[in-house]
Amino acid sequence: MSNTKALNDMSVWVIGGSFTLAIRPYIEASFRDVRYIDHWRHKLDVLPSELALSAEKPDLILVVRVERSF
Repeated sequence: MSNTKALNDMSVWVIGGSFTLAIRPYIEASFRDVRYIDHWRHKLDVLPSELALSAEKPDLILVVRVERSF
């Protein structure tokens, strides 16, 4: 996803769960380029290798996790 009118010129990779859908509009308004990877449970272990193989490196990696067991 690209936003030419973003609040900053940074690119971000987002790894998260269902809560990511709730904050998606804020992420997309804030960053120039956004790449949604997958659920953190499935991708967190392979993230370093995906980052190493990627031609375009993100400025930031955002891991979204929500604790629901209180």
